[in-house]
Amino acid sequence: MRNTVLWNLVFKKRKNSFQKGEHMKEYIENIIAPRVQGDGGWIEYEELDGSQLTVVLRGECSRCNKAALCMKWIEDRIYKDMGKTIQIKYRCVKPYFLDK
Repeated sequence: MRNTVLWNLVFKKRKNSFQKGEHMKEYIENIIAPRVQGDGGWIEYEELDGSQLTVVLRGECSRCNKAALCMKWIEDRIYKDMGKTIQIKYRCVKPYFLDK
């Protein structure tokens, strides 16, 4: 909660640059990733192409059957915090020890 409040204060100062998507990576790393890591997962920003955000899921996220639901939650958070409507495309990278 505290991080979201602080992040919203930063948004007010740099609203125009956030609307351009320049800080989406920073948002994923500082707001979304810590929440996902709480459940043993890992999310990484890959690219933003228009309204299409691509992320990489690792850790527990890479084999979770609720990944699509989590992506919907992230889309809602981005809309709530940044006022930007996006669609998330994700790819799962399983841990090396699951390759066998």
